[in-house]
Amino acid sequence: MSRRSSRRSTPSCTRSAADEVPRLLVWSKSDLADADALKLLLNAYSGSGGDLGRDGRGLARSARRVGDRLRVLRVSANSSCPYERGDVLAALHRAGEVLWRFTAIAATRVRARLPEAVAGRFSEYARTPD
Repeated sequence: MSRRSSRRSTPSCTRSAADEVPRLLVWSKSDLADADALKLLLNAYSGSGGDLGRDGRGLARSARRVGDRLRVLRVSANSSCPYERGDVLAALHRAGEVLWRFTAIAATRVRARLPEAVAGRFSEYARTPD
């Protein structure tokens, strides 16, 4: 078997790290689809949803679902930022979503939701939750 023919027998969509990325399937302009066909698609693809393209209804719900999914991909971090390190506090605000902030005697205590890729940058300031 030649190399060329073996490539043809290999599926074009092989398993990769991209398979581990969560997906949200939204059926755009679902108001134009046949109701029975849409019901079949929504049942076949669990967790999928539709938005209505003709009048825009459902777009806010779809955007909210995307935001909820993105929040889940983040880790919760508790940090204690010394006052002289305001740059760290600013970086936390830029990198993620600050859930709460408390001004203590020696430092600002922060709980933030951060992407896993950047959470390690703040490990020096990590603290255990009370």
